[in-house]
Amino acid sequence: AVVSTQSTGVFVNGLLQFLTGTGWMEGTALFYGWYPPSNLTMHVHGKEKTTYFFPLAYFCCGCSYFLISLLLMLGNLSRLFKKSAAEQISTIRYSSIVFTWDFTLHNQETSTLKSVTICKALKEELEEDDQQFLKRDFSTKIG
Repeated sequence: AVVSTQSTGVFVNGLLQFLTGTGWMEGTALFYGWYPPSNLTMHVHGKEKTTYFFPLAYFCCGCSYFLISLLLMLGNLSRLFKKSAAEQISTIRYSSIVFTWDFTLHNQETSTLKSVTICKALKEELEEDDQQFLKRDFSTKIG
């Protein structure tokens, strides 16, 4: 099948006009600048009253979409940042318990006592984390 170069040129030209918004696209509602360049006026009791400025309305709609999207993204990012920071704090808390060995201890009894103290502190922190996790899990199931 032989395709003529003229029909290919028309297709490519139409596709380029569609992608760039020029040519036949300028007269359609899909084109961003299709609005009239003047104000929309409404006649009330024989008087003209200007009520709508299309270019300003397009600009304000675009800005409001941008601001709403920005606020939603900032809200999600702050929530994720808080969650990440909370996870980092819990690991720091465990590290400060585990890696606080006193190397100046020379007595076996004192070393054993220090080891038992570290184990108890670690168990308490883990139990506290379990309670907080269950409380969070329970509140999310209810809410």
